[in-house]
Order: sequence, then structure tokens, then C-alpha cells
Amino acid sequence: MTTIFRTTCAAAILLATSLSGGALAETIRFTDQGPNRGERAEQMVKMFDAIADRTEGRVKIEPFWGGALMKAADALEGLQSGVVGMATLTGAYAAKELHGYLVGNLPIRVDDEVAGAKAMYELATANPEMLAEFEKAGVVFIANYAVGPVGFICAGDPITKLADFAQKKVRINGEYGTLMETTAKAAPVNLPLSEAYQALDTGVTDCSQSFGYVAKAYKLYEPGNQYILPGSGTLQANGIFMSSSAFQRLSEADRKVVMEEGYKMTIAMAEAIRAANKSALDEMADGSLGKKVEVHTFSEADSAALAEGVKPIVDDWIAAGGPGSAEILEAYTGLIEKYSNE
Repeated sequence: MTTIFRTTCAAAILLATSLSGGALAETIRFTDQGPNRGERAEQMVKMFDAIADRTEGRVKIEPFWGGALMKAADALEGLQSGVVGMATLTGAYAAKELHGYLVGNLPIRVDDEVAGAKAMYELATANPEMLAEFEKAGVVFIANYAVGPVGFICAGDPITKLADFAQKKVRINGEYGTLMETTAKAAPVNLPLSEAYQALDTGVTDCSQSFGYVAKAYKLYEPGNQYILPGSGTLQANGIFMSSSAFQRLSEADRKVVMEEGYKMTIAMAEAIRAANKSALDEMADGSLGKKVEVHTFSEADSAALAEGVKPIVDDWIAAGGPGSAEILEAYTGLIEKYSNE
């Protein structure tokens, strides 16, 4: 009986392998802190479906939304331990292991979301220093989420130039908080996005860091009366990664499919965000949301002053990362220029 059972199992495995082109079916658990709704989730599901379809079911992604499986801060550990095979990684939660990846969060000017997304994707898939960092962390980069450019929704007196931010209470954090505090003399206020509406409405803050589509989604234009585009950067240290072990278990052909679909999602996401940002700013400017909001763009002189303020922040980032950080920065800025000029 035992011999017959073993023979039957072996035959089943061989059949499954032959039907799948030499690789057994792989169900990969995926964790994400966001809900299963909105543009981002929609693009991710499209990617998962395309991978399953193109691999004829050999690679299936099983998503767990809203941090149901683990918190965002635990995602890297989840990949390294094998609890999940794929995850959304936010660079800020793995600042030590993914220091180079955090170049995408530096306030370096990027005016076009798609150009920024292309630059970040190429950096994360071709730059030797970045690849070495990912290999050491035991992960493989698959796709990126592009957001930006960073703007501010404000209430009160007109803010049309950098000097107008002086002493303004601004909901902002991270490197952008440092930049606005040191260069614009603003007063950073650390609040979650969920509290931005009330803070603007009650005067706890004068401005809130935002993106056009976020200001629309959270109706921040209701307490606000102006939206400012200072000519700053994006936030790009946020993307989809696989554990190295899960990625290597796939056949070469299936790995290629996963990477191709990751690139498609990266670009589709950036294009969708760009369109959503433009639509939101147009609607705020023409009053079609029910209230007219002035949209201001900083002069080139003010944007240049912000760029000068970025330099010490970048220097600190390079110093914290050690060898390789300067090369990553040079490659990233070169790629931004390359794709912005397309």
C-alpha cells in the first residue's frame, strides 16, 4: 500500500510539473497596509490577475489588505522570515536596511510623476549599489508607487512666494518638514492625514502637505482656500517587493512575467496619479468642487532657493548611508533628468 501511495504521489507531482512548464504552482501571500479600494489597489489587483493569467495559474498572488496579516512596519521582517512572499515595503520603516531606496523620499525636484516613476524603477532594477542593498536585505524589487509632486493646501492669507511660509504652521513631516523649517522658516506640525481637515478648519495648522488628488479625496479644499506647488519632489520609497527565496522558486519565465507586470503597474500607477492630480487641481481652480481654490506655482527663483535648502539634507543622507549612497544619488538624479527630458 505504501509503495503504491508513493508511486501515485510521484506521478501526480511529475504531471503537475509537466503541465506547468517545469515549475509547480506557487501561491504567494501578499501584505499591504492599505484598503482594497481606490486607484492603487485597483492597479495592484490588475497586476496580480495578469501574473496569474500569463503564467497559466502557476503564480497566484493572495492579497491581505489593510494590514490584516501584519503591520506595515513589520513587512520587511515578514518577507525575510517567509511569512509572506510579497509585500508593500515603505522605506521609512526599514531605513537601515533600505537606506539607498530612501533616495526616492529626498526632496529632490521631480515635476512629472511618470518621469519620477521611470527613474525610480530603473534605479531599483539596474543600479549595482541598489541591487546589492536589496540582495543583502533578502528582497527583490518588483514595482513602485509614485506620488507627488508634493504641494500644500492652505487657509488664510495668500501664500504666493517662499517667504510667505515664514511662521506658518504646516502639517508636514520627514525631510520635507526639515526643508520647510530650515529654508522657508515654517513651523512643522506633526499630525496624521486623518486629522488634516479639522486642523485646517480650526486653525491648528495654516497649511497641510498634500497632493492634488489627496486634497480632493479628503475634501481639504473645504477649509482651505489655496493650493501651492512649490516645485519640490515626490515620495517614491514605497513599492512592492518579493522575498528573494520566493522569487527564486519561480521559473525563469515566470520571474520575467512578474517583473514585466511590475513595470507595467509602476507606469500605469504613475499615469493614473498624474491624471488624478491634474483633474483635482483643475477642479479646485475652476470651482467645480463647489468652492474655488487659488492654485499658485512658485517662481523659479523660489524653487531654486528650495533646491539650495535640499543640499544639506542630501549631504546628511549620504553621510548616514556610507559608501554607495553618493553613487545612488548621482544615478537617480541623472535618471530623473533623462526621463523628464523625454
